[in-house]
Amino acid sequence: MPVEPVIGNMSYNLGFKEFLLRGLKKVKGEYVLMCIAHNFIKIRNYLRELGLSLKEGLAKQERLLGLNSS
Repeated sequence: MPVEPVIGNMSYNLGFKEFLLRGLKKVKGEYVLMCIAHNFIKIRNYLRELGLSLKEGLAKQERLLGLNSS
């Protein structure tokens, strides 16, 4: 996957223009949080396309993986 659209989405749509923390370890942590936010949005959009709520999507995933306790 090309990096440019992801960075563009983070900066334009999510408002992530600059790092607020200093130091490589802290900046890496801040970047990881932005990546998690980006991926959550992708998951939400995918579930919306399927017409599922997050709860329904997780239940379906559990059934597919055989994680259902019943």
